[in-house]
Amino acid sequence: MAVALHVLDRQVAFESGGFRLHARCWLPAAAERIGLVCCHALGEEKKSSHRSLVQLATRLATQNISVFMFDYAGCGDSDGADADGNLTRWQGNLRDAIKELVARSAVERVILLGVRVGAWLALQIAHEVPLVDAVILWSPVLDLPAYVRTLEMQQRLIEITLGFAQHTLMRSAEGLDLGGLLLSSTLLGEMRAAALPAAARPLDILCLEPGPRASASAEAAISRKQLQRAGFAIDSRTIDDEPLFAQAASPHRPALVAETVRWILERYAANR
Repeated sequence: MAVALHVLDRQVAFESGGFRLHARCWLPAAAERIGLVCCHALGEEKKSSHRSLVQLATRLATQNISVFMFDYAGCGDSDGADADGNLTRWQGNLRDAIKELVARSAVERVILLGVRVGAWLALQIAHEVPLVDAVILWSPVLDLPAYVRTLEMQQRLIEITLGFAQHTLMRSAEGLDLGGLLLSSTLLGEMRAAALPAAARPLDILCLEPGPRASASAEAAISRKQLQRAGFAIDSRTIDDEPLFAQAASPHRPALVAETVRWILERYAANR
């Protein structure tokens, strides 16, 4: 098994759409020509999946796979306020992140890894960027209108339970609070109108749903059907591991990470 002796794990910044974005990249000294760009989830789900993404990046880097992880505008350590975050801007951020990885490495082909809502963004960009060969989806959220309705229902239940009025700090005319990230009214409008793109060219797609049971969840079954209706050929699997929407303090997800690493190495690591 090849192991990179000089794996560079560095903090970097790059410009995208007038915003300075924070990124972390793993650049092995003897890198493969394929690299991975991560598209993170939102709010509390981003916090919950962060440790697993770092573990994945470290594992891949020791196998000579370059990895690029960044925060969208208005998220994490990147510039911008909550109100600056929207689907159009984030898609531009992802395009620029792909270019940034290619510029900083020997990468010629790219795999996108989308987590929750990041899966929708990954699929949107994958069909229009020729460098992208594959997309890996972790617990994808693909029906954004339904996702917004669910968030609104959950928020209303919290308000009723706690005795809050409709317009409170937790849910206001400015948007919807998602675990510390305010989804602006503009972003919510985009999400309500969002649709999954039709498959425009062949792509390798792996859809992984971590969970405590051996059978797929209802959300996973819906995601699979949505991808099939859009014309995507997918490899869909349920992994016996901690779900991605667990609390931020949840442990690493070794089975999910191991399955992702195995799939990438089997298909794209040329020097094995």
